[in-house]
Amino acid sequence: MIELPSREKSCLSNVWRLIAAFHEESIVYCHWKSNEHVLQGMLGLTDLDILVDRAACPRLNELLSRTDFKRFSAVPSRVYPGVEDYIGLDEETGRIVHLHLHYQLTLGEKHLKGYRLPWEELILSTRRLDPAAGIYVADPHVEMLLLVVRAVLKLRTRDRLLSLAGKPYFRGDMLKEYLWLKQRTEAERVQDLARDLLGEGCAKLLRSILDGAPSLDQLLAFKRHAHERLQLYRTYGPTEAAWRRWSRELSIRFWRIGKKCFGAPLPLDRTIPRGGLIVAIVGADGSGKSTIVKKTTECLASKIAVVPIYFGSGDGSKSPLRRLLQTTLTVAGRTTKAAKSAASGTAATSTRGGSKSHSPVRWLKSTADLLVVLLIASEKRKNLRRAVQARNRGMLVICDRYPQTQVLGFNDGPRLTSMLNHRSWLLRSLARWESQSYEYAVVCPPDLVIKLNVDPLVAFQRKEDMSIEEVRRRVAAVKSLRYPSTTNVVEICADDPPEVVLRRAKQLLWNSL
Repeated sequence: MIELPSREKSCLSNVWRLIAAFHEESIVYCHWKSNEHVLQGMLGLTDLDILVDRAACPRLNELLSRTDFKRFSAVPSRVYPGVEDYIGLDEETGRIVHLHLHYQLTLGEKHLKGYRLPWEELILSTRRLDPAAGIYVADPHVEMLLLVVRAVLKLRTRDRLLSLAGKPYFRGDMLKEYLWLKQRTEAERVQDLARDLLGEGCAKLLRSILDGAPSLDQLLAFKRHAHERLQLYRTYGPTEAAWRRWSRELSIRFWRIGKKCFGAPLPLDRTIPRGGLIVAIVGADGSGKSTIVKKTTECLASKIAVVPIYFGSGDGSKSPLRRLLQTTLTVAGRTTKAAKSAASGTAATSTRGGSKSHSPVRWLKSTADLLVVLLIASEKRKNLRRAVQARNRGMLVICDRYPQTQVLGFNDGPRLTSMLNHRSWLLRSLARWESQSYEYAVVCPPDLVIKLNVDPLVAFQRKEDMSIEEVRRRVAAVKSLRYPSTTNVVEICADDPPEVVLRRAKQLLWNSL
């Protein structure tokens, strides 16, 4: 068995355990591209691209599950044959690791990957062990040829236009990889590989390409000479390839517009093949729930489809109409307060008259407050629909709070229950409508509830804008909340430092996926 280097120096714990399992089970594998930053990949700072012998497929699923890597499904516009996505969460650091598991070499243009090169055996048979990382990587000569071929297959008309505008095609990470590989290769050996795999013409051109930074003209000439051989490896004909590439790219753009402009729960990233989840983070003010939702969403949303939803009525997201109404109420309240202050020095008779003069203002304020409550209920209905739709599409929904009907008047519960028996049929109807909005949450409960239990004194220190009695009441209300048996409820002590609580919550959420 291969002896791995010290884990603390080389990689995250889950990556270290996975590579160790590969070696113990004699899995033939190789990190086949971008080895210039393979160490960064093992630290979760960039993705890992590992090619495996497809004969090991039955054992791989068990190994990946044992090391806490979970499979996710790419959206249809980003599915490529022979490639699977596995993502792991490192428990110690809370960092995400994205593993692209390749059973074959599927290469080509972005949004298409229209070629499959039958070079897997060559890559796996010539692999080398990286002594610093303790992971098998591609032979640099093979990787250099692959880099040139990958660059050629990705060429599009827009790249030629950019080149005419003075922007070189080989730049950024691609140029960095090229220069790194150039220091580790012999041009003659790369030429020999090109001669065997692509023909004599490509081998001759490769010499000039390797002499300096490849130009667009050199790459186009290389593509012409390699055309006859590469055509044999095409997955689609020219017309179908163009249609698929453009339809995929346009669909992604349209979905982004729909998600940004209309808030539609459309998955643009990987979904959960085991089914989506609604996760609710609940806790009293000062427990840190909003921070957990924000940080967890930031961590996971770069790799999987995540929909964060705010179910509160405070400083979170709100409809434009409610925002306008609450702003108007705030301004009106300040104006009324100033008017009362100015009138306080007048005679007692004027004070009594002033009370009557302000009654229309109070009526308007009460009406506006009622409208705000109804708008909040409407937003909750809309957000509940979004949450259910997103979950049904395989997405992860992370909720800051969740509507409930057990504690009335606060803690995300209905506020108009006192009007259910009001003499006014209009107010009774509005109260019933508001209650129905919260009943929807009972019918559609979350799949996982992470309940943050915080000591009232700790919460009071974090949120000094409330009295200690109010804090105690809210903490008790959260503890009293009950959920159906289908909901997994997990409690966390939120008195610990925020980073510790965040790491625990993130791990609990990850374990439920």
